Amino acid sequence: MASGTLFTVVATPTTANGARTYAFGASGNPGSVADATITNGVVTLASGKTLDFEGGTNPLVFVIV
Repeated sequence: MASGTLFTVVATPTTANGARTYAFGASGNPGSVADATITNGVVTLASGKTLDFEGGTNPLVFVIV
């Protein structure tokens, strides 16, 4: 995989205005493989990164807070 959406985060708002923000927790973006900015819950592959399912580190665990 050379580009695109890795996954989408969905949350139920707990505030009256429905605001939601997402960020990676400490060590939550292994190898900085995902773009540091999570926009509207969409996590994308970082520029210049690829996913190698045959020779890469598996599994990748992301921590989002």
